Amino acid sequence: MQTTSENDIRAVYFVPSAISLTVAGLLFYFIYEPRMGILNAALEFLGLGNFTQAWLGQENTAIFGIIAMSQWQGFGYCTLLFAVALQRVPTELYEAASIDGVGPFRRFFSISLPLVREMSSLMMIVTVSGAFQVFNEVMVMTTGGPNNSSQVLGTWLYRSGFVRNDFGYAAAIATAVFIITLVLAVLQLRISRRRRVEW
Repeated sequence: MQTTSENDIRAVYFVPSAISLTVAGLLFYFIYEPRMGILNAALEFLGLGNFTQAWLGQENTAIFGIIAMSQWQGFGYCTLLFAVALQRVPTELYEAASIDGVGPFRRFFSISLPLVREMSSLMMIVTVSGAFQVFNEVMVMTTGGPNNSSQVLGTWLYRSGFVRNDFGYAAAIATAVFIITLVLAVLQLRISRRRRVEW
């Protein structure tokens, strides 16, 4: 039976997913801010002042700052789905494995991982599809800069259509994104079905 503390922890995991992308982008924008940001202040406090920099103002770090924010924002959603998938695994399997003297690592790779494979396939589809639809966080944090180093397909489409008024080119980008995500989703579904038949 779930305890109150376990439910509270799960709620904390899901908090980042409940925050809108725009708010999360603004939050991390201030975290990365070179003068008053929390990240540089923490590095200074730990005696790592040599690593402080303008995280969103340099070509080699801007996109990684956005990726970190995006992963933090989606962490709770992924955790919740995997927690549900693990709850569906019959406890009898773990009990039988424990009686047979199977260790925790073997139980994970032999029981847990194969039985949450469908959820893993779903999360791969959602993650890959979401990667092609990234827009808000980039526009809020860097608008594609500096020097287009954090440009993604969504912002590229926006600039082509609504800044340069080249709607044909923007439509071509949107069509390419749709085709790529559709092909990846179909391939992933076929792979997951094959594995399901094998198991």
